[in-house]
Amino acid sequence: MSNHNASVIVYVKQPVQPEQSRSISNTIARVNGVRKASISERVKSFIRVDYDPRTTDSMHILKSVISQGFSACLVGM
Repeated sequence: MSNHNASVIVYVKQPVQPEQSRSISNTIARVNGVRKASISERVKSFIRVDYDPRTTDSMHILKSVISQGFSACLVGM
């Protein structure tokens, strides 16, 4: 069985408080196909997302953040 993974970084454009970062990360983690959402230790507005591209895509992940009222964009990996 092969392992299909892709990664992307979501950059939240406005200042993010620690509890907001956790909320964003938890929302992303609930997207079907997301394997892991990790907040950067150095820059809390960067969230690395590992996902299965057969199940979801980067735009769906981005929309999950934007739907919370945040301005965000994708940074490729």
